[in-house]
Amino acid sequence: MTSFTPYNISLNSSSPTFIYQPYRDGYWGAQGDPAGGWRGSFTGVTSWPGAGINNLGSGSPFRETYMDGSTVTLDFEGTGVYLCFTPTASSFTFTVDDDPVSTTGPSSDPACAARGGQVMAYAAGLTYGGHTATLRVNAQGSTDFQFFGGVVTVGLNGTNPILQYVDDTDPGWTYELNNTWTTSTPANDGGIDYNDTLHWMCSYGPSYTASYTFNGSSAVQLLGLLDLNIGAYTIQLDGQSYIFNGSDLWRESQQVLFFQGGLFCT
Repeated sequence: MTSFTPYNISLNSSSPTFIYQPYRDGYWGAQGDPAGGWRGSFTGVTSWPGAGINNLGSGSPFRETYMDGSTVTLDFEGTGVYLCFTPTASSFTFTVDDDPVSTTGPSSDPACAARGGQVMAYAAGLTYGGHTATLRVNAQGSTDFQFFGGVVTVGLNGTNPILQYVDDTDPGWTYELNNTWTTSTPANDGGIDYNDTLHWMCSYGPSYTASYTFNGSSAVQLLGLLDLNIGAYTIQLDGQSYIFNGSDLWRESQQVLFFQGGLFCT
C-alpha cells in the first residue's frame, strides 16, 4: 500500500463540496427561514438581503437550520475529517461511512479556532481511502444549529510538499468556447482573488469549459466564485466526474470548488 504524507485542506461552510439536505441556498435562501432547511449567513450580518447578485457578508460564513433531520455530508479521500459547529439547543449525530463517531474536541483546536463554532466533531486515523462523513441535526425547537465548515486530511506523495498557485491567467488554462469568457482585472472582489484576476462567463453546457493539464502533483484544489447566479458545475479529473452546485445567496470568492489528494506523481 502506498504511504502518503497527511495534508490538511480547510473548507468553509460555503464550499460546494459540502452537500446540504434539504438544500435551501441560492434564491431559496432569500426567504430567510431556516425552518425548511439550510441557509447561508455570516456572523456579522445584521439585516437579511433580498435575492440578487453581489450580496456581501461580513465575518465568518456559516450554514444554519433548525429543521429536524437536516444533514450536511462530505465525501473525501483521506484519513481524517474535522467539523466545526454550534448545536445550541439541538443535539447531533456524526457518522463516518454510516458508523457512529462520538469523538469531539474543543473549538480552540486549530481546525476550528479561525472559523467559529463551539464544538468540533472529528474522526482521525482512518484507513486511507474514500469516506463519507455525515452530520445530522436532531433539532429541538426553533433554535438555529450553525455549521462553520472544517478540515479534511488528504494524502500527499513525499515529505516536503510545495504549495503552488496557478492563476486563472496562467497560459496553461484552455477556455472553451474562448469568445464566451470574460477576464476581470482587477476582479473587483476587494483583492481577495489570487493576483486579483477572475475569468467568468454566463453560459452553461458541456461546450463551455476551463481545463488545465498538470503533472508532478499529488493533490489539487480548485478555487472559484460562488454567487446567486452560479449553478451546477461538473469537475472531471483523470476520467472521473464530480457534480456540485455553486449557487449561493452571497457573493463568496476563493471558495474550494473541488479538492483531491493521493494523486500519483507522473
